Amino acid sequence: MRKVGKKLREVPLRLEEEDEADWIRKNVPRERLERVKQEMTKALKLHPPETYLSETLMEHVYRAHKGSCKIAYCYSEAVRCIQLLFHLLFGDELEADPEPRVREAPHVMRQFRRMRRSHEKNIVKTKTGWIDIDKAVLPLLGGVTYFYTTLMATVCFCEKALNNPEYKVPTVVDWDEAVACYLLAEYISPLKPHAKEMLKKTKKEPNLL
Repeated sequence: MRKVGKKLREVPLRLEEEDEADWIRKNVPRERLERVKQEMTKALKLHPPETYLSETLMEHVYRAHKGSCKIAYCYSEAVRCIQLLFHLLFGDELEADPEPRVREAPHVMRQFRRMRRSHEKNIVKTKTGWIDIDKAVLPLLGGVTYFYTTLMATVCFCEKALNNPEYKVPTVVDWDEAVACYLLAEYISPLKPHAKEMLKKTKKEPNLL
């Protein structure tokens, strides 16, 4: 098991000789990485992280304090982060339905499902379409922060792998490396068969999107 910094948190270690950085170099071209970074900057104001905190996330929190229905934009923004994440790793179309990829990873699926359920259940059925802020604000803010941070960590990890051909995931990893390794473990490591078991339990549930 790998460790994260001085806190020694465990991170899954792949069983194959090839590590996550090698997989990135083989499957993620630099052009795709740059395209994702441009899209984050242009469309969502998500890059760099300081801009996201001071502008995008701060605006969402303001809307929560105000009680504005526009807090619902957190959901569509989170979905966009997921689309960018899957475009970066797998080359999926930027506007593609992310549901098939979401369902491949049990942990990602659980987090997305919780956010989506809150988004749907807390919409008040009125002509104005206002949201029940008390029930929706934390799941929506938490969801968009979770998926943005996952995307940002993966972008940073890809930059490390692509900028240094000799880079290997170290025994003691940074937080961004740990997040990226956990995500990739659900898609490219021996842990992936667990996703199939999860799909068996959820195949009767409605579509996530």
